[in-house]
Amino acid sequence: MRIQEYLQKHRLVTDGAMGTYYAKIRNDDYAVCENALIEEPEIIRQIHIEYLKAGAKLIRTNTFMANRPALKITKEELVYLLKRGCEIAKEARIESNCDAFLAGDIGPIPEFARDEELDIIAQYKEIIDVFLSQDLDAILFETFSDDRYFGELSRYIKEKSPTTFVITQFCLNKSGYTSNGIRADKLLARAAARKEIDAVGFNCGISSGHMVKLIRNFQLPRNKYLMISPNAGYPEQMQNRLIYLDNASFFTGNMKKVLDSGVSIVGACCGTTPSYIRGIAKLIDNYPPVVLEENPKQTLYNLDSSQMPKDNIRNLSEISISTKKITELLKEGRKVIAVELDPPFDAEDTKILECAKKAITTKTH
Repeated sequence: MRIQEYLQKHRLVTDGAMGTYYAKIRNDDYAVCENALIEEPEIIRQIHIEYLKAGAKLIRTNTFMANRPALKITKEELVYLLKRGCEIAKEARIESNCDAFLAGDIGPIPEFARDEELDIIAQYKEIIDVFLSQDLDAILFETFSDDRYFGELSRYIKEKSPTTFVITQFCLNKSGYTSNGIRADKLLARAAARKEIDAVGFNCGISSGHMVKLIRNFQLPRNKYLMISPNAGYPEQMQNRLIYLDNASFFTGNMKKVLDSGVSIVGACCGTTPSYIRGIAKLIDNYPPVVLEENPKQTLYNLDSSQMPKDNIRNLSEISISTKKITELLKEGRKVIAVELDPPFDAEDTKILECAKKAITTKTH
């Protein structure tokens, strides 16, 4: 079965992070997971298996940074590395006894002032050719900051293999812009106009909470499948290390809102582990497939008013409390503690205000 056929009857859950999960297993923030395809293939195979057993129906090859400039390798070494990435993913699928699609994962190739555009495109095509020779189900371009190569590359893929599923994902900041300063809705509109692209979406960069907020205000294509893969959150420094705190249940709650917004393909990015995917997999069967419109009157639609829980929004002035004013407490020589509440990204502030009310009205000694 092709991914296109699967999506006509189901939503699709993908795997989670490879790089940060591998670094966590190795206890080394600087570990390069692509090198592990040669040095520690069993760890990569096991990570694939964990995601498959957690419920992922699509896994990505461990090749995000597998390109010549990033790893400083020759073309021959690159081809070998890409093939090993495909082989290990296939072995994991067989060993896990799980049905799943395989996607060849392509990240941005580092560019320098001296580089020619034609040379960069040729390097992407080198990677694509290896993936097409391995008979994968999809090719995924992820964490890109613009789409300037996608027109030619997506045509190149479809000319060689019309059934290969093509996905393009962009990395955003909290304001909905890429690092190149391009607004997300422009990227979505351009992807919607390219017939060779099957799915478009966003990954990495921001947390699930910010992702929910952004896609509810974006105009989303009606003629393309959408793929969303946010980070676990934002890394925090602990004992001179940057770590992602485990918040799988909070992440799952936000991914439910993503699914409610009409997204067909959901997964996870940096900081996530199989427990995050397990949470999404438990949700996915409750959702019907998303039906695309071949020639919609409007290519895009806006979800501004669809899911926002306006009736749940409160104002601090609505909270009735009985307590002394701060100035009175200070005059009495009492200790006063001021607490700043960081509002949730989705404007559902009922729970946080209820907790604030409870804290204020509870007498402490």
